[in-house]
Amino acid sequence: MRRLDSPVDPASETFRQARLKLSGGDYAGATDAFQDFLARFGTNPRAPEARYLLGESLFAREAYPDAARAYAESLKGWPTAAWAPDGLVKLAQALEHLNRREQTCSALGEFDRRYAARATAEVKERAAATAEQARCTVAAEAAAPAKAAPAKRTTSRTARTHTE
Repeated sequence: MRRLDSPVDPASETFRQARLKLSGGDYAGATDAFQDFLARFGTNPRAPEARYLLGESLFAREAYPDAARAYAESLKGWPTAAWAPDGLVKLAQALEHLNRREQTCSALGEFDRRYAARATAEVKERAAATAEQARCTVAAEAAAPAKAAPAKRTTSRTARTHTE
């Protein structure tokens, strides 16, 4: 619990209030609050996360062009934050809503290269579903969760190959 005599960090409090609005389903309020945070504290270490969460509020409001821009800005420098894999998939989803197939597939290819190995199963499933919807053949295969395949015998008596 915060002591009554301790100073309140305005950036932390603004970020906290914006997150509360987002988690409470007040997407318009969250959009305004994250935009305010970024206008006032754009160099704060939490600014990339604020841009990602701004994208979340915009995506929920179906403001896909602005959501795509917010997600793209949040990913500058390819952060290693826990939200980064989801941010890249959400960028791809926003681009898919805008019928920008080539960019959708490119984003999913980047997801596979940069984040798929550490992404959650849920994020990988959304990546695969988005790739399928956009008809990204390579990205759909790469983003899909790995499935074990049975071993196949070759014509050689000692060699076995495995497909993954």
